[in-house]
Amino acid sequence: MQSNAQLQAQTNALEGAITIPPRNEIERLENVMRSLLLTLLVLSGCTALPSSPPPEVDTRGPLPPSTRPAYNLAGYPAEFKDGYIDGCETAKGSQFGWKDPRRFEADKQYRQGWQDGNQICGAKR
Repeated sequence: MQSNAQLQAQTNALEGAITIPPRNEIERLENVMRSLLLTLLVLSGCTALPSSPPPEVDTRGPLPPSTRPAYNLAGYPAEFKDGYIDGCETAKGSQFGWKDPRRFEADKQYRQGWQDGNQICGAKR
């Protein structure tokens, strides 16, 4: 068994190795940690917001055919008619305005109709 003198020596050695900071220092560290945590939460919230598409990209899509305006385009192919209506309504700035980017690139008739409709209806304004 250890004597009281040996136990006291061990206790003194341990007390010298472990230092407990003053209470005000602990409170200051807690405040720093809270501030850091709050800052990280705010910054992570800002980066988690979904980004909106660029303004030039129209994501609405065309309205159903039953709601589209009627134009007298007898004798023209359906693709041209669709393009003309979309282009004209886009020039007017109406809710029916739409430019289908896939069709505009791939379909010559749609592209020509859209350009004609946009130019003619834009000139009337």
